[in-house]
Amino acid sequence: MTMISTVTCPNCDAEDLRGARFCPHCGTGLGGNGVGPAVHAPLVRLLTEVAELQREMLRQHEKGRISHSRQFQRAIAAQTESLQHTLEHHSRQSERLQAWQKWTAGLGAAVVLLVVAVVQIAA
Repeated sequence: MTMISTVTCPNCDAEDLRGARFCPHCGTGLGGNGVGPAVHAPLVRLLTEVAELQREMLRQHEKGRISHSRQFQRAIAAQTESLQHTLEHHSRQSERLQAWQKWTAGLGAAVVLLVVAVVQIAA
């Protein structure tokens, strides 16, 4: 029976790194097969940190986009409500003006009839 050995990173204890020359988590050289310590470990760590920062920036950007979208939605809703109130106000004013015009037209017709009646009585 053959035992399969697991390669573990001596720096961060990541497991199951068989066949890897460097730890994908921290960049430490894994030795074995005549491979010496990783001279690129600092670069791998730096690139890993940059990738994590980029992922975080993308998450923050998405949150910001959602936030700006919500703010824009609220602003449009407020403008729509204001426009609706303005239209309702002017509609009521227009109805009042039309009622006033009908009333004054009726009053004018009554005055004309009164003047005609007075003229006929006087004649």
